[in-house]
Amino acid sequence: MRGAAMVSTMFRVPAWLAWLAGLIFAWLGAPAAAEQMALRYFGQSDGLANQAVTAITQDGAGYLWVGTENGLFRFDGARFRRYGKRDGLPAAFITALATDAAGRVWVGTDAGVCAWRGDGCGAVKGPDGAPMVLWAGQRFARNGGDGMLVVDQRDLVEVRPADGGKWHSRYYFSEAQRLAHPELRRIASIAAGADGALWMGCATEVCHYRAGGFTRYGPQQGVPAAKWGAVFAASGGQIWLRSQDHMLSLAPGAGRAVAHAPPGVAQATVRQLFPMAQDGDGTLVSNNDYGLLRGVAGAWREYGASEGLKADGGISAIYVDRDGELWLGLAGRGLAHWQGYRSVANWTTAQGLPSDDIWSFHRARDGALYIGTGRGMALRRPGEVRFAKTAGGYEGADHQIGSIATDRAGNVWSGTFSGALVRQDRLTGRSVHIAKLPLILRVFIDAAGRIWIATNRGLYVIRDPEHSTAPRPVEGLRQLLREQKDDIGVTAVCQTGDGALWFLAHRGLLRLAGERWSAPALPSKIDMLSCDAGNLWLADDRESVVWYGAADDSADALALQRLPLAGTPMAGRSVMSMHVDRRHWLWIGSDDGVAVWNGKAWRMLDQQSGLIWNDSNQYAIFEDTDGSMWIGTSSGASHILHPQDLFAPKELALRIESVDYDGNPLGVSKAQMIAWSGGALEIRLAVLSFRNHEALRYRYRLKGLESAWTVTDSTALRYPALAPGSYVLQVSAENTMLQAAAGPIELPVAIMPPWWRSGWLYSGCVVLALTLAWLLYRWRLRGILRRSAAMEQLVRERTVELEASREEHRMRSLKDGLTKAWNRVAIMEMIGQQIVTTTRSGGTFMVVLLDLDHFKRVNDTHGHLAGDAVLREFVRRLSERLRGSDTVGRYGGEEFILLLPGLYAGGGEQRIRELHREICADPVVDEGVAIDITCSFGVVAGPLPGCTPESLIKLADMALYRAKENGRNRIEYAERAS
Repeated sequence: MRGAAMVSTMFRVPAWLAWLAGLIFAWLGAPAAAEQMALRYFGQSDGLANQAVTAITQDGAGYLWVGTENGLFRFDGARFRRYGKRDGLPAAFITALATDAAGRVWVGTDAGVCAWRGDGCGAVKGPDGAPMVLWAGQRFARNGGDGMLVVDQRDLVEVRPADGGKWHSRYYFSEAQRLAHPELRRIASIAAGADGALWMGCATEVCHYRAGGFTRYGPQQGVPAAKWGAVFAASGGQIWLRSQDHMLSLAPGAGRAVAHAPPGVAQATVRQLFPMAQDGDGTLVSNNDYGLLRGVAGAWREYGASEGLKADGGISAIYVDRDGELWLGLAGRGLAHWQGYRSVANWTTAQGLPSDDIWSFHRARDGALYIGTGRGMALRRPGEVRFAKTAGGYEGADHQIGSIATDRAGNVWSGTFSGALVRQDRLTGRSVHIAKLPLILRVFIDAAGRIWIATNRGLYVIRDPEHSTAPRPVEGLRQLLREQKDDIGVTAVCQTGDGALWFLAHRGLLRLAGERWSAPALPSKIDMLSCDAGNLWLADDRESVVWYGAADDSADALALQRLPLAGTPMAGRSVMSMHVDRRHWLWIGSDDGVAVWNGKAWRMLDQQSGLIWNDSNQYAIFEDTDGSMWIGTSSGASHILHPQDLFAPKELALRIESVDYDGNPLGVSKAQMIAWSGGALEIRLAVLSFRNHEALRYRYRLKGLESAWTVTDSTALRYPALAPGSYVLQVSAENTMLQAAAGPIELPVAIMPPWWRSGWLYSGCVVLALTLAWLLYRWRLRGILRRSAAMEQLVRERTVELEASREEHRMRSLKDGLTKAWNRVAIMEMIGQQIVTTTRSGGTFMVVLLDLDHFKRVNDTHGHLAGDAVLREFVRRLSERLRGSDTVGRYGGEEFILLLPGLYAGGGEQRIRELHREICADPVVDEGVAIDITCSFGVVAGPLPGCTPESLIKLADMALYRAKENGRNRIEYAERAS
C-alpha cells in the first residue's frame, strides 16, 4: 500500500499482438522476452524430502504424484506423503510416471514397474515374468481402454488387465516384425496419437506405426540421426520430437519434419530428459539449457533466472494438471507451481521497466502501452517484447509518473508527484515541461478535449490545448464545498455517458454538467470515485462501504445504494484504488490483494492467484482496450489476461483422505463400527484443487459430541478418548479467495462399548435375576428367609466384583501398557490438577519433559524388543528415585513427563541434576547386551499466570529442543512466559 497521494489503473496486450511480437523475434533468431513468473516452490520444508524430481502426473481423484530419485510422493495441496519399497515400489529411484484411462498411476523404476491400487503399488511383470526395467524418459503411453504401453529397456510391451486383479503383458511387436525392423529393438520413447497411431524414437530415427503399417523418418524426411528421447502428440495431430540437439515437428499427414531452433536447445549442456506438455491454450511447453520454453512453431518465449525461475540444474518434468495449472519438476530444486498460469502476466524491471513501483497505465491510440513508474515512464510499442524507458525525463531527474493521458492530437500528457506537467509530442517524441503545479494526482482529458489536472491543492484546466497549453486554476471550489481553506485537494476525475464530469474533492463530490457546477449531497464522506456510462461508484474507506447509483446530472442529492465491505473478502483491508469496468464489475485494489465484485459474488486475487505482489498502489487499476486489467503494485505490474474467466464456476473436490482410531486405519467410503479402546479418532481431509490452496478453510463438527461448528485451516482433525456411542462427522470446505465451496460430506462412526458396558451383558443379568427369582419362588417352602439372605449376599458379591472390574479397567485406560507409567491423558490431567491446586492454595511445582537421545538407533541396532526393554528400565529407574508425591507419565514414543510438586525454579535444579545423572549413569542390559543410554531434559517451573498443561508442555518442549540443539544429554530450562 502506498500513501494517500498515490494513484493507479489497469490493462492488457491483445493475445494476437503478443504472438506476433514473439513470431518476429523468433524469426530474427533471438528469444522473445517473457513476463515474470509467479512461482511457488515446494521442497523439504514442505515434506518433499527428495528434491531431485524426475516425473509428475495426476491421478483420477486429483492427487498430484511426484517421482524423485529417492521415493514417490503424493501431494494433496497441503502435504506430501512419501511411498517407498514397503508400499510395493520396486525401487526408490522413479524413472517415469503415467496415468491410464481409469485414473490409475503407473510407476516406472530401474528395477521394475508397478500400477497403483488402493494404498499400494502392484507389480507388473514383463512377458517373460521378469521385472521390466524403465530408464529415464518417456516410457509410458496409453493404448486405449485400460491398456498401457511400456518401453522395457528398449522393447515395447503392451500390458492389459487380466482376471483376479492381475496383469497380462506381451511384446507389442511380433518376432517377425522385429526381425524385419531391427530398430524396433531400440525404442527410446513413445507417444500415442489421437488416431491410435504410435510414434517412437527408435534407434537413430523416428518410427510411425498404425494398423500394421510401419513408416520410418530419417534424414531424407528431415529427421537427423539422433537419439530421440521424447515424442509428444499435441492436440490437432501435430507431433513434436526432442533430442539432445534438435527439436522437430510433424504436421498431420506431412511426410517431412520441420526443424525448430528455440533458444538454448542445441547447446553444450548434456540432458537426459526432454519433457513436453501442452496447456489449455494449445501452447507447447518444454525445457532448454536455461529454463523453460513456451510457444508454437516460429514463436518462443524463454523463462529463466531473470523471470524468477530457479532452475540451474534443469527442468526434468513438466505437467499441466486438470485445472490448467503448470507444474515444473526441477533437478535438485524440488517442485515449482506457476501460480496464475495463463491468467496473469507480471512485468518488472527484469522486463525493461525503469522501476518496480507502478503508478499509472495508458494505452495510446497507436497501440503503444505507457506505464508510469517511480523512476520515469516506460513504453512498449506494438510488436515489441520488452518495455523501454521513454525520453520523458527532464532537469536530469526521473520523476514519479502518477497519471498519463492522450489528447485529441495524439500527444501524450503526464503528471508527476513532484508537480511537473509534461507533454510528449506525437511527431517528434520530444517531451516538453509545460508547467510546475502542486502534486499531480490525475491528468484527465474529457470528451470535449479539455485537459483537467487534479492536484492536492486545487483543480486546473487547459480548455484548448491546441492553442494554449497554460493550465488555469478552477475557481469557486471552496464555496461549493463550503470549506474554509483555499487549497481544495482534488484526487479523482471521471466522466459519465451524458457528458457530466465528476470530481472527488476533499472527501466530497463536485459535478460539472455543461457549464454548471454543483455539489450534490452524499450519505457520507468519500475517498474513491469511479464512473461507468451511467453510474457513479463512491468508496468510504473509513466506514468500509461503497455507494453506487445512477449519475443524475441535476439532482441535489444522489439516490445511492449501499454496498458494505464488512463480511466480504475486503473486510479488514484498506481501499487503495477503485475502478468499474465495461462489464460493470467493481475492482478494488487493497493493501492485501485485489477484490472483484460482479454484482452477485466476490472474487479475491493475490500472489497465490499469480499477482506479482499483494500491496497495490493507489489509483493503479487500468482497463485495457481488450477488456483485460492491469494492476500497479510496489513490486511490479500484473496483467489480468482473461477477467471474464474469474467467475467461472470453481469446483472443490473435498474428500476424507484417511480415518484412524487408536492408530489403526479405518475405511472412509462407508459407515464405521469400531470397538472402544479409549484411543483417539484422527481424520485427515483433502481438497484436490491446487489454485489458491492456502485460502482453504474447513468447517466441521462431530454430531453426537458437539453441536457447534469449528472452522480451521488444518487438514488434520483429532478427537481424543471418545466415549462409546454413535457419531456423524460432517465436513465442508470453502476457498475464501475463489469464493468456492464443497460439502458438507458425512461419515457415520459408531464406537461400540466394552463388554462390561454392553447391552447383552445387562440383558443377561436381568435374565439371571428373573431366573433366580423364579427358583426362589419354586423353593419358597425350603426357607424364604435363608434364600433371601443368600440372594442379598450374592448381589453384594457381584457388586464388589463389578466395581473392582470397573476400577481395574479405569486404571488400565490410564496406564501405559509397555512401561506401566501414567499415559498421556492421565499425566496431562494430573498437571492440570496441580495447576489448580497451586493456583488456589499456593505452592510450586516443576514439569520435566524427558527424551531418550538417539532412541531410534537402539531400535535400528538392537531391535524393537530391546528398545521396549530400554523404555521399561528407564521408567523403573525413574520410579525408584521419585518421591511419593512425584509422578511419571509417558508422553509418547521415547518422551516422558515428570511432575515434581513442591520444587521451584532455582531450588529444584539440584534434585533434577541428580535424577538426570542417576537414571542414565549405567547402561541397560538386555539379554547380555549392554546398551548405553543418555537423555535430555526440558524443564519448566509452575505455575505461570494463565498457564495450562498444554502451554507448560510447549515451554518444556522448547527447552528440550534447545537441549537437543546444544548437543543432547543435558538439561535446559524454559524461560518464563510473560
